[in-house]
Amino acid sequence: MERFKSLARRIVRIPKEQSDAAEREYRKDKEAKRRPLILLENETDVPFITGDQPVINLLSPGTGEPPKLLAFYYPVSPQLAVILDEASERTGYAARPVSAHHVIALNRRIQAAAHAQVFGSSRDVLNSLSQGVLGLAREGLLSAQT
Repeated sequence: MERFKSLARRIVRIPKEQSDAAEREYRKDKEAKRRPLILLENETDVPFITGDQPVINLLSPGTGEPPKLLAFYYPVSPQLAVILDEASERTGYAARPVSAHHVIALNRRIQAAAHAQVFGSSRDVLNSLSQGVLGLAREGLLSAQT
């Protein structure tokens, strides 16, 4: 394959750096077409939080082993988050409003990944994280059905 590329570069007279850059761009573009970018809208009373480790891999095994699949989650604001989903194994999230249950689950993942700090739009949301889901239910931020 490398011989073929070398021959093709000589025929067309494209410098190797330019050829390699074009190939990287092609691969990146091909990968972008396979990996969906999902915008999660949060219309619940439970805001998204972030932390000192704001981007997490939703498909990480969580065992300390290197992940084989990648689905990056990034909360952008209390009402909006982005997922760059895995091409071969989707996370199950779609571009639609998420439930309070999903917001809490994603917030827990951010909290677990944080080294030392988590950030929220209010003190109440951070206190409810430390109290757990029962604290959210007591504060009326989570109904018993979600």
